[in-house]
Amino acid sequence: MLRYVSLPARSNVSHIRSHKRSFCTSSSAEESIKVQDHGNAKVLTLNRPKVLNAVNLDMIRKLTPHFQDPSSKVIILKGEGKAFCAGGDIRAVWEATKERKFGPGELTHTFFNEEYQLNHLMSQRKAIQVSILNGITMGGGVGLSIHGKYRVATKNTAVAMPETRIGFFPDVGASWAFNQLTGPDNLGLYLALTGNQIKGQDLIMSGIATHLVEESDLNELEKNLVKCSSEFEVTEVLDRFHTMDEDYQSDFKPYAATIEEAFQAYSYQDIPIKLMEMAKRPELSDDIKKWLHQQHFTLSQMSPIALEVTFGAFRFGAISDDLEEALKREFALSQAIIRSVPDFVEGIRAQLIDKDRKPQWSQAGISDHDVFRLFEQEHPWSPLK
Repeated sequence: MLRYVSLPARSNVSHIRSHKRSFCTSSSAEESIKVQDHGNAKVLTLNRPKVLNAVNLDMIRKLTPHFQDPSSKVIILKGEGKAFCAGGDIRAVWEATKERKFGPGELTHTFFNEEYQLNHLMSQRKAIQVSILNGITMGGGVGLSIHGKYRVATKNTAVAMPETRIGFFPDVGASWAFNQLTGPDNLGLYLALTGNQIKGQDLIMSGIATHLVEESDLNELEKNLVKCSSEFEVTEVLDRFHTMDEDYQSDFKPYAATIEEAFQAYSYQDIPIKLMEMAKRPELSDDIKKWLHQQHFTLSQMSPIALEVTFGAFRFGAISDDLEEALKREFALSQAIIRSVPDFVEGIRAQLIDKDRKPQWSQAGISDHDVFRLFEQEHPWSPLK
């Protein structure tokens, strides 16, 4: 199943590499995006707490102009309630996919097109973006933050890319950005395939977050940030509030070498085999063996096609020149999958609609030919100018 040439090791960077619609001006509780304008700084709040601030097309269209506006020097992006953003609100996309509504002008095209354009716009850093990732941050929420300059986590932050569980792949630029993570080699691929969460100081270790702040200090942090008008000032404030626990017990450090070995593969199908083969080694601790079995079981619950596509997307992402190239590929893949792979509709049904958590995946495996057909489909995408 889908093999690739061996890739060069990525550099151990300390942080992830960077690269007309109407404004939402109201700050009323009814707005999906609340805006507070402090002159040089703006506070944009994702305001759909009942659905954990899941981002929809309306929110994307309200956020985009703020990141295009040259007067926006500092943008603080946060979420209302117990989540930053739990991902994309894809129920409407699911409905349109079931009705086979595809192509320009249809939601299945427009949602992904404009979401990725916003992701790319954030990476251009026309404004100094500070994302406050307090609480749940998944899928599309990762895309809204990871391409910006600063990402502030708390001990309450949980980040994940669980798309393989719904028959999709980690998108919003993750195939590029997660290849830039620090920590164990193959950490990004491991997170992408399993959908496992990463929390606390491990977010700093990986480069997903740049600063860790006590949740009780967030209001004071914001009060200081809105007074800033330069990157120097923003950095000084963030560094002042940044705190690390010397006694913190990493969830990943004990398994770092195991992640590096198990998820270094030429094909996705090699990974489950390696997990089971490594679990038989007598020299490994019972804890490591248990962890290996857990990852094997987790992968067995995911869409087989989504796992193959994710592996391929991340291998191509590792050799992409930049985020724009990765987003072009991801957009083409998104359109190919919703047209050609029934697992997307079935996965969302099982996880989000009926919530029986019992998806009936379309097949136990996928041929090289079928995977390549998905990658070869052409669906043009371009960033905002």
